[in-house]
Amino acid sequence: MSFVHLHVHSQYSFLDGATPLDRLLEKAIKLGMPAMALTDHNRLTGAIRFYEKAKALGIKPIIGAEIETEGGHHLTLLCKDKTGYTSLCRLLTDAHLSNQGNPHQATRKILQKFSNGLIVLSGCQRGEIPVLLEEDTYGKAREAARFFHEVFGEDFYIELNRYPSRDGCNGSYRLANFAREENLPIVATNNVHYAEMPEYEVKELLNAIDQNIPVSQLQGFRTVEQYLKSQEEMARLFNDAPEAIATTEKITEKCNLELDLDKLHFPKFDVPHGETDYSYLSKIAYSGARRKYGELTTAIRERLDKELSTIRILGFCGYFLVVWDIVRW
Repeated sequence: MSFVHLHVHSQYSFLDGATPLDRLLEKAIKLGMPAMALTDHNRLTGAIRFYEKAKALGIKPIIGAEIETEGGHHLTLLCKDKTGYTSLCRLLTDAHLSNQGNPHQATRKILQKFSNGLIVLSGCQRGEIPVLLEEDTYGKAREAARFFHEVFGEDFYIELNRYPSRDGCNGSYRLANFAREENLPIVATNNVHYAEMPEYEVKELLNAIDQNIPVSQLQGFRTVEQYLKSQEEMARLFNDAPEAIATTEKITEKCNLELDLDKLHFPKFDVPHGETDYSYLSKIAYSGARRKYGELTTAIRERLDKELSTIRILGFCGYFLVVWDIVRW
């Protein structure tokens, strides 16, 4: 039975991920991992680089993100396909733009709007359900689970983390009991932040820098166990719940994102009715030239036509219109 890491942070989880992508992938190859996910905080900054490098190494890439929801809770999202990737891109954009007071936070409404093609894990110890259970607010935890199940259906899973050097293992058992009572599937993750155990010191230093405090004053969750563990290590951790290991394989089978990276994918600019990208760009360019030069001499017209023709031949008319729209705004 194969275990797959579905919750992994790279250096693109700024001031929290302690290992570069290349080293994480090297460790995954060393461990014989068939697949791996990348779930950086609130962003897809490293997603394409990860996708290309993992493919080249023969590792199935699973693209996702650990997002922040209302109340500062964490939630792990994974893309099943191109629809899921589009949903995640739009979800993250809306979360960044819609909450000026709390940038990054995705509301219930945003999650409902962009749910297609996504798999959802309940999150690490800072997830909404784990926090509510720790606070003994079982009713609210059940409400949260029902919301996620209603929105994501069979693609919603209760995420379990276990660290043998930490008393917090109790939280994993509490979550597993909750999942059984609510008839929800469980999945094991290690919430990876570095490739090798000694790098925990780097993560703690980054966290201290982020909070502008000495490392000795770090509060809350601290562990040396958030490294890229082998399948055998994870199986031993969950020897009483082998289904949590098996679920990682099932989720991996659901995730089959294929990205076309051989073509240019510029945003589509909506030109007025009856216009093409080239005709509209030409009108804008000539209008700007008249403002700049007043009278358009033959030399100016010839130069402008040559520039516009080159842009058209290279296929960049839409790109210039998008940049013009951004600058104008």
